[in-house]
Amino acid sequence: VSLMLMDDLFTSGKVADSMYILAVGTMEYVHGDFTPDLGRIIQEGQWVCEQALWMKWTHCGKLIARKTCEVFVVNASLFRTVVLAHDQSLDFVIHYANCFVEYIADESHVGWMTDIWTDVKEHEELVRCAYGGVFEADLTRHKHTSFF
Repeated sequence: VSLMLMDDLFTSGKVADSMYILAVGTMEYVHGDFTPDLGRIIQEGQWVCEQALWMKWTHCGKLIARKTCEVFVVNASLFRTVVLAHDQSLDFVIHYANCFVEYIADESHVGWMTDIWTDVKEHEELVRCAYGGVFEADLTRHKHTSFF
């Protein structure tokens, strides 16, 4: 998707159906409550609204182009279809999705009320949680039809 200066990619209150990866440009995330601690400048290579991949989600803020931008769109429904077709990575993805949903559901931190990651270390912990779950799990393949 191409965006011009001041274009909105999404706005607060809209249902999220995709994750976005900023390829070129700079964007600003403004939280719907205008909470300064929850706003961020999004740089090239960063992603926004990963929640859409793993759960039903409604945007909590808006994402505004601060320069001309190019954004990769990862449609959540198509992503799940592709992931479910690849048994090699399915165990990890299922564990990651479970860890992710548990994290978002925990209201003791801000993750549950924003479309962006505010703490990289917390995200790294989710990845460790998922890898730990894969190694602890019985390695039989799981058959799931939905992440929801």
